[in-house]
Amino acid sequence: KISIARKLSEMLMASSVLFVPSLSAMLMASSVLFVPSLSAMLMASSVLFVPSLSAMLMASSVLFVPSLSAMLMASSVLFVPSLSAMLMASSVLFVPSLSAPYFHSLSA
Repeated sequence: KISIARKLSEMLMASSVLFVPSLSAMLMASSVLFVPSLSAMLMASSVLFVPSLSAMLMASSVLFVPSLSAMLMASSVLFVPSLSAMLMASSVLFVPSLSAPYFHSLSA
């Protein structure tokens, strides 16, 4: 029973990670970087294989369940607002404390 469950888990991991590259990249970005609570849910479903969650994730990756796919799209494309503000400030406008001496040296 353990070996069957292990082979099934490897098959599910392979199908979700290897065969859906665009969605897996989106899931990696949203679960690792942006949504810690959702990442815990995804980890629980992929590692422990909670049946109800794994079925929901399989359905969302194949059929795109609207509620979950919309939540994942929002987190990966639009980012979580509080984190996106911090990322936008650091990447586009630079960190203010570091950018001040940088601009002073450019103007001088």
